[in-house]
Amino acid sequence: MRAERHRVRYRFGRDDLLRTRFAISPLIELAAATYVLRLPSQFPEHKRWVEDVTRRMSELSLGLLYAALPLPQGSTTRPSFNALPPVVPHPHIEGELARLAATDPELVRSDVLRAYPAGVPDAARVFVDDPASGLAELVVQARAWWDVALAPWWRRISYFLEGEIASRSRALGDHRRRPGPRRSGPLGDVGRP
Repeated sequence: MRAERHRVRYRFGRDDLLRTRFAISPLIELAAATYVLRLPSQFPEHKRWVEDVTRRMSELSLGLLYAALPLPQGSTTRPSFNALPPVVPHPHIEGELARLAATDPELVRSDVLRAYPAGVPDAARVFVDDPASGLAELVVQARAWWDVALAPWWRRISYFLEGEIASRSRALGDHRRRPGPRRSGPLGDVGRP
C-alpha cells in the first residue's frame, strides 16, 4: 500500500499577517529544553548539551516545571500559560519571567485543568489548588533551570535562531518574488514549492 502525502494549506487574512511576528522566545526555548533533556534519544544532535546540563543540575528541583511542561502522550494538550508568545522580537529572560509571574492565577488553574482532562496529577495539583503559589514557585524553578541549562549557551542559541529567522524571511521574500505557474493538487490550488 502506497503512503499518500498530504499538504496542509493555511489561509491568512490581512489582519492575520499583520499580527505575525518572527521572534525569539527565551521562555519557549526554556520549555523546549526540558523536552530535550527528558527525551535525549529523540534529540541526538544535542547530546553534548544534555551531558553538560545533566552534570550541573543535580541540585535543582524541577517538579513544578516538569508538571507544567508534561511530555507528549498521545493527544494530551499541554498547558500553555507557561510558554507565552513574545511581545518583542528579542526579549530577555527577565522580562519573560516577569510576564509569566504576572499570569492571572485563574488562567493557570483553567489551563492546567484543560491540559489534564483525565485528572490533574499530584505534581501539578498546586496549579489548581493554589495557582498563585504554584506560579510563584514555577518562576523560581524556571529561573534556576535557565541559569543552569540555557544561560551558558544562550548567545550561541540566540545567534542560531537569528540566522534561522533571517533565512526563513529571505525564503519567504524570494517565494513572493518568484512568479510561477500554479497547479491544482488534491487539496486545490498549490503554489510552487
